[in-house]
Amino acid sequence: MFLVVAEGFGYKNWSRMEPALTTLASESPESHPLNFFVITCIVFGIGGIQYVLTMLIALKYPPPYVEFVDLCAVANISVIMFNEDLNGWYIHGKSPSGAADVSSERLRLNLEAESQGNATIRGIDSSHPEAQTFEIFLPSRMIDDYRKNYLAPVNKAILDGQVNQQTNYNGLQRALAQGPALPKDLVMSDMDQTKELMNKVMKKYIEQVRAEPARYVLQKGFLERLLGLAPTELKFPVLYVDSIIPSFAKAFLFGLDFDFMMLEVLVIACLDMSLVADHIPDAGANNVSKPVNGLVVGALVAYCVDYIFIGIR
Repeated sequence: MFLVVAEGFGYKNWSRMEPALTTLASESPESHPLNFFVITCIVFGIGGIQYVLTMLIALKYPPPYVEFVDLCAVANISVIMFNEDLNGWYIHGKSPSGAADVSSERLRLNLEAESQGNATIRGIDSSHPEAQTFEIFLPSRMIDDYRKNYLAPVNKAILDGQVNQQTNYNGLQRALAQGPALPKDLVMSDMDQTKELMNKVMKKYIEQVRAEPARYVLQKGFLERLLGLAPTELKFPVLYVDSIIPSFAKAFLFGLDFDFMMLEVLVIACLDMSLVADHIPDAGANNVSKPVNGLVVGALVAYCVDYIFIGIR
């Protein structure tokens, strides 16, 4: 689509130093700043239209992250996921019927009753009836305790297993012995007590959130969302209500439309300006002859990069 607009309709010629905008080719030199601006406008214009269409389609066919949140609620399972900094995301998977370990017929009737408005809300409390996904931020003291009492023993066991492989196996044996991240001989039961303690702490915290939502459930401001700012000097854990796209979806490369479009702009613009050959002095200071069409190569590379990230997701 980018090539159709830029090459087919000739909008790439807007980057030439002409007094008036024209889509017709000319001998005027090309301005690199104008070229970057034109590529940005085309990519974000196409991306904006696709984004709107995607949101309209999502009303009928929800994306995978919405289905996952819905599954958590139906299964009556709440999920807390942490990132490397031990801040993360909370999915409030509270079944409106209060239980999920029922027969398939009972489950169907529960879902039908919910669709008719005869069930409790899925949200975390009455002041946030639709809020099921949140960003969770823990105070530094709680993070330090978690790292010391749980992560440190797990990391040590993994490291000991890797050292044992390096010592007792040759290169081929190590390659064949590659398995799960956790060693097979790791005795997780030794850490069950710590794990259960951490689970109890988090469960107690969630109950406090439901009892005092005004204290624990907050809203991020526009600037905080735009810059991804995190709170500092917390005395207790806090939850930030997500926007339309759940924040945890970004960990799976969802909701990064702006970032992907900016990446495409940089790839296309960089290759379009880099694929140059001999200078043509008669055509102006910025005009160069190109052995290949930089826009075409840039669009193909950007397409490949997108699919690599889609594969990773």
